[in-house]
Amino acid sequence: MKFVVSVLFVLFTAAAGFAQSPSKILQRAEKALGGKALKSVRSVVKTGTIKRLSDGAEGKFTGQTSQWPLRLVPRLARRSCNLNRKGEP
Repeated sequence: MKFVVSVLFVLFTAAAGFAQSPSKILQRAEKALGGKALKSVRSVVKTGTIKRLSDGAEGKFTGQTSQWPLRLVPRLARRSCNLNRKGEP
């Protein structure tokens, strides 16, 4: 029993030695997402469809966030949803 415990201890400590630091993982992720170009993004627009479960109404939504270049205003946000009653175009 002691042998099994000591083997497991050695295996787990050896695996921990090969683990990457969180900062390296974040640096790789930033590089994969575009590096410095990612920091220059000033606005994001998301669009899609939504469905209200209570009555089955469906529609479209748009969400937009933006940031002023001088960063005087941290974030501006706009959201719109258009729902139609079930059966209406």
